[in-house]
Amino acid sequence: MDGSASQYVGGRTFFGDVESGNLGWGTGTATQRQQIVSGFLLELFELNYTAGLYANLTDWDNMLGTTWSPDIEFVWWVADGFPMITTCAGASSKFNSLADSGANVRGGMKMMIFQYNLTNSSPRDLDVTPYNGYLSGTWNATPN
Repeated sequence: MDGSASQYVGGRTFFGDVESGNLGWGTGTATQRQQIVSGFLLELFELNYTAGLYANLTDWDNMLGTTWSPDIEFVWWVADGFPMITTCAGASSKFNSLADSGANVRGGMKMMIFQYNLTNSSPRDLDVTPYNGYLSGTWNATPN
């Protein structure tokens, strides 16, 4: 990567953004969207990178289906789709409640990173993970 921000970019994990508000995701069938995601994962796998998917629970279910699992493991980063959480303890509690309910699994992978909104008046997203999954610049996928 070139440019003034290149010094801040590193690692071996690339995330694809799967959100209904982004252009293109609102069209096609679930099967077509699954094929797009599978192609993204396969291409990164073949290039020796780790693929990640950034999606909230609702978008995953609506766009890719509740039972679909790709053939290639990925890192799942759950996008903010929850009420305001104002503390790290609150974020950890929400993460744990999702895990306890089984809602932390999509596509056969456990949620690795949980994004939450710190404030309603001036949205500020923060992320939490209970896992020590970031090694040598790469997040490690966590199968269910």
